[in-house]
Amino acid sequence: MPKAEAEEHDDTALAKKVKLVDASGNPIDEDNPLPVASYPKIVYASGNLSGGVIEHISDETNWNTNAAIIKHIKIDTDSTDWNLTIYCDSDGSSGMFGSIDLVKNAKGNLDLSLDLPYKDNDNAKQVHLKFDDNAGNNTASCLIMGIKAN
Repeated sequence: MPKAEAEEHDDTALAKKVKLVDASGNPIDEDNPLPVASYPKIVYASGNLSGGVIEHISDETNWNTNAAIIKHIKIDTDSTDWNLTIYCDSDGSSGMFGSIDLVKNAKGNLDLSLDLPYKDNDNAKQVHLKFDDNAGNNTASCLIMGIKAN
């Protein structure tokens, strides 16, 4: 009976058969991939919101930008009736859009999915939010996530 021999695999040939593609399915030139700087940078910041006051959410390390596309805001609160407004400036009226009411009469925790261009008008690398508790004197914690704009 002949002796079985282990089949040899050519990993280099296999690797050449695998083609890298981008998110749209277009081939990536393996010799000239995109530089790391061209990939989107995810930014995020968290903070606490107290009722009726414009709060300035920032994070020097993870939200180091004045311009971003805000993709997600997560609000955790015990309030049973609350509103959330976003501002472009700490003065409450200046900037690209002044203010936008994001939520009216929400109850409890909420995850908002957005695609909102945002520019901090006072160049403080902050997101300006106001949490209004219509049901009492509750507070909220928030997490903001986005993509840094170039």
